[in-house]
Amino acid sequence: MEAAGIVFGAVVLVKPICTTIDDILKNYSGFGKDAERLRLRFVVSRTRLDSMERVLFDENKFSPAIKGRLIDHLPGKICDDMLALLRQLYGLLMEYAAVRTQYKMEQQETKVDVNSLADLSPEDRIKLLALDKKRTDASHQKSVGWARKMMWVAFDKASTEKLVSEFEAWAQRTQTLLEAAWWPLSSFQTLERLQKLEEDNDAKTVGLLRGIAVRKLLVTSPALMHSQSQAKEAIPKDFFPISQVGAFELGTLKGSDGYYMAEYKQYAAPGRSALSDTVVRHRVLQLAALLHEAPISDPALRVLQCTHYFEETPKSRFGLVYLLPSAPAPATLASILDVKYKGGRPSLTARIHLAYKLALCLQRLHTYSWVHKSLRPENVLLFPPGNDLSEMEKALEDPRLVGFEYSRQESDFSDQFGESDIKRNVYRHPTRWGQPTNRFEKIHDLYALGVILLEIGLWSRADQLDNGALVASNMAHSPVAVQNKLLKHAQVRLGFYAGDAFRDAVVACLRGQFHETNITEAFSGLVDRLEAAGKIL
Repeated sequence: MEAAGIVFGAVVLVKPICTTIDDILKNYSGFGKDAERLRLRFVVSRTRLDSMERVLFDENKFSPAIKGRLIDHLPGKICDDMLALLRQLYGLLMEYAAVRTQYKMEQQETKVDVNSLADLSPEDRIKLLALDKKRTDASHQKSVGWARKMMWVAFDKASTEKLVSEFEAWAQRTQTLLEAAWWPLSSFQTLERLQKLEEDNDAKTVGLLRGIAVRKLLVTSPALMHSQSQAKEAIPKDFFPISQVGAFELGTLKGSDGYYMAEYKQYAAPGRSALSDTVVRHRVLQLAALLHEAPISDPALRVLQCTHYFEETPKSRFGLVYLLPSAPAPATLASILDVKYKGGRPSLTARIHLAYKLALCLQRLHTYSWVHKSLRPENVLLFPPGNDLSEMEKALEDPRLVGFEYSRQESDFSDQFGESDIKRNVYRHPTRWGQPTNRFEKIHDLYALGVILLEIGLWSRADQLDNGALVASNMAHSPVAVQNKLLKHAQVRLGFYAGDAFRDAVVACLRGQFHETNITEAFSGLVDRLEAAGKIL
């Protein structure tokens, strides 16, 4: 494939530059722990680049799952995006002054004018650092060594830190791109092939095995799920509720230390649902297993760890029991949005960090072909240690997504339940109001995320906008009108409150129009924009 050849050529072009930079960073190794730490971080990213090359271009590396080279099985759009990323990396490396001059300079002697160091260009300072120590004069060697260290501390440490950080960010973007193309392939949809894939060190180095324990559970047959799951079956009376936060019960668990939370998954009486009792039970068991493994296997999927589950037949429901952090009692994002803290609303930085982590969490959930179906602020937990603004801002750094009662694999049967509560419908895509006729898809989760991001940006509940006009009785059957009002708030107000990048991300979610970009790529772009917005602040 022509595209694959161009990508390979780009890799070949970039690798020698990495070698050159690595050699130059070795010159800094005697300048303290920070210099060596930066060099080692660069080496890690360079190793990931080498592993990525082998993952893409080694023949029959993943045989028999994939014959030939992986790159030849990827869509052309992915190859184009990979090429664009490699061009970015090439430009990043070449901007680093050490690389720009390394190919030009010859090893030669020079006299260091310490008084003029501040006036030197980056190229000249790097040239001094790269010279061989040819002189034997002891006093001169001492002078040059002192000058090099001064240049490192005063000038070059910051540029090296920037280079290494951006290289790491590039490696992360590449991992996300490959994950989006890698896992939808039908080649790795059996437990046997996933187990073999775990043995590949290059795939592990690139980061493609992130969450593979979750993926193995997803392909485990219902008959084996009970033996594979680490979440234990309990009986209802083992859980002792003490208090409640939102719709969730907080309490203790018989025979266990710590504080727990229970959420419930209702099921219809026999004959009143298209789903059989066996299917419902399997879903619960699979969900419990996934939510037990996810916090360990993929921390970016910010969920509580499910330790137990039980069935409460008289109330036609299953219970999922989660271990709570040893932090203060949780509060929902909905309740925090309602509280007026001393000092006003949280900083823009804190709000964007919260938005980014929630978007990343949902992206990771979708990576496993799983949809949430109940995204709203009542299903986002935070753990504020106190009541003042600074403590609440700290809590925004560590949200947890809960409310998985309707969650399922995207390919599973969609139980098309209706909802008449307009306060909940605000978070539903217009096509999902009332009794939906279409199955729930990822884009519907994205819409709900857009409403939550709007609330975070404005720091106001959606049902309080326009003095409650969105949830007035006359809007109960006007989903498009509600959507348009939300869009208007995003377009008119959000740029002022949270910046253009944040506004554009929210508008994209609410419109659900991503041109020719598929939903997975669109979501990756959304997460990247939110992350970039947070770094600007």
